[in-house]
Amino acid sequence: MGDPAMPTRAVDVQAFAGARRMHGGGIVGDEVPIIAKRGEVVGWPGQLAEAYGSKAPQVTVNMIEDSSRAGQTQQKNNDNGGIDLTMFVDSITAKNIGNPGSASSRVLNQRGRLAAR
Repeated sequence: MGDPAMPTRAVDVQAFAGARRMHGGGIVGDEVPIIAKRGEVVGWPGQLAEAYGSKAPQVTVNMIEDSSRAGQTQQKNNDNGGIDLTMFVDSITAKNIGNPGSASSRVLNQRGRLAAR
């Protein structure tokens, strides 16, 4: 039940073998396969705000250097109606994020505000 005007393309069914279920919300980067439920709305925050008459939720991303938990994420709703997302990274990733010239830092800056701590 999507907009028939939206672009489509055929992909191998195996592309969805490990697809994340995003029914509880979250953030996906780039273009990735996801599994959606019938009637589930997927859109950019601005599109959702326009469609539902409210402002987009504030998303706070915290990156914690902890090699023992690298790759793990935690997500919870905050008291302001937004989302707090915690991502655990290894020390090399943390070092790259802190370097303004690194690819990791540039991507984070392009996708949203990267706040210094």
